[in-house]
Amino acid sequence: MRACLLQKKSNLQERKPEQPSGKVEIPIQAERSSTTEDEFHTLKEEWISPFKQHQINSLERELDKYKDPKAMYKAQGSNAFTRAYRKTMTRDDKLRTNIERRNKLTERLNQLRGEYNEY
Repeated sequence: MRACLLQKKSNLQERKPEQPSGKVEIPIQAERSSTTEDEFHTLKEEWISPFKQHQINSLERELDKYKDPKAMYKAQGSNAFTRAYRKTMTRDDKLRTNIERRNKLTERLNQLRGEYNEY
């Protein structure tokens, strides 16, 4: 075991990094700073605050309720009063209301994400 370690150590000492012959091109400092500036601006634009991320997650959970077509005929809402009120509606009214609510939630989610719809 010890002999193996000594052999590896001697192999590492024998190896020397090869120096390229001729001119070594050094990247221009302006190029490096522009790429870091671009990366800085990209990361800054993509950053989402924790509160905004929480809102996005909440809206996505709300929208998950509307994925099932049968759920569109159920009384949906953000609180107990709204759900109880919507239970008294006809099936067609529940469907219309749920479609409107889903569209509003989708619109708000796109707004938070920075994707604006023009319709």
